[in-house]
Amino acid sequence: MKHISILMTFILTLNVLSYSQKLTLNESVEIGLKNSKNLKIAQSKIDFANAKYSEVKSQYFPSFRFNATLTKMSDVPNAEIKVPFFPTPIKIQDAIMNSYVTRIVFQQQIFTGFRLSSTKEGLKMLNNSAQEDYDSEIQNEIYTIIYAYWQYYKALKYDDLVKENLKLVETSLKNAKLLFENDLLTKSDVLKFEVQNANLRVKVLESENLKIKSRINFNRAVGLDLSSHTEIIEEDFSKYDESLNDEYFRYKESALSNRSELKSISFKTNSALSAIDIVKSSYYPNINLQGSYNYNRPNQRIFPLQDKFYDTWDISLNLSWDIWNWGQTGSQVEQARETYHQSKLLSEKLMESIEVEVFNDFSNKKELSKKISALMTSLQYAEEHLKTIKEKFDIQLATSTELIEAEVMLYQIKTELINTRADYEIAIAKLKKSAGLKL
Repeated sequence: MKHISILMTFILTLNVLSYSQKLTLNESVEIGLKNSKNLKIAQSKIDFANAKYSEVKSQYFPSFRFNATLTKMSDVPNAEIKVPFFPTPIKIQDAIMNSYVTRIVFQQQIFTGFRLSSTKEGLKMLNNSAQEDYDSEIQNEIYTIIYAYWQYYKALKYDDLVKENLKLVETSLKNAKLLFENDLLTKSDVLKFEVQNANLRVKVLESENLKIKSRINFNRAVGLDLSSHTEIIEEDFSKYDESLNDEYFRYKESALSNRSELKSISFKTNSALSAIDIVKSSYYPNINLQGSYNYNRPNQRIFPLQDKFYDTWDISLNLSWDIWNWGQTGSQVEQARETYHQSKLLSEKLMESIEVEVFNDFSNKKELSKKISALMTSLQYAEEHLKTIKEKFDIQLATSTELIEAEVMLYQIKTELINTRADYEIAIAKLKKSAGLKL
């Protein structure tokens, strides 16, 4: 029984290790892009657009179709004709009981009113649009992974900070009890430390739960199993810079030039323009060349019919022209024009929203940069303040309330600084994404 227990423990340990890995941010992005279902869907849309484009291109070439038919017929008498003064009818042909038909038909479009060329151009634009959508999806996926990474980082650091602060408070509580035993501190002061200790233990539970949730969200963003015990390797923080006043217009111009969404909708607008020409093709005649080669038994073109295989061919030039349809084509053209107009308006609307997005992201980055600078200064003051209060508390020149307040203030500033630094990294990625720069 003991051996079985050891074996099960070993198996469970291997199972945990197999689902545990440490990832850098770059490794997370690489794995996430490989596992992304959204990218696979976007790639499928590109493949679909390519196939549709190839389908239209094939219509420029002649099509060939082969037909074959075998027919078994009931018995009938021979074809005969009675002529006056002849004792017996004259047989025209023997009865044919079976029919074999083989036929190869070809068809070639000669003129389609520019429908094929317009359709080809429109699909080419949609193909380019699908590629831009794919590039946009890559940016979205990378940003999602970066966001999840730094949220996980915040949860890990918050958990470490809470546990570190708990140890600090436990030490303060221990010292307070010693002072109380020597009648140098009141019971009320000890209880204040007890309350702070209890509150931090609750926060430890919350931080553990937050860490698990953040890890699950990170695993989901990267495309790993949700139960994987994934860990992250900390990245160096970017340098924060407050002198960004003249860079907004550079980011805005970059967004208007490089954003895949703008390029995609531009291609879709051009495709809508081609759709107008497609509908206008109904104003023109359609001309096609059609021919066939027949190898039949009997062959209907051979008279009298004979129970033998004969080959024949035919070729024809066909013209079809919709002369009058009570304004149907005109209405379709008007619909296509309105679709094109709507696409242009959507493009302008998207451009405006991108300008606002870049401005907001730029302002957010600038604000966080200033906030980091302020928090760094506050952290120095808070550490010095806590050190001073501790020294005074040890010689009974500071109250327990002052010590607790100093510890809480330092804890809050450290927490805020960790969150702000992580948010700054996210803000950088968001600004690059909104400006159309590669992440």
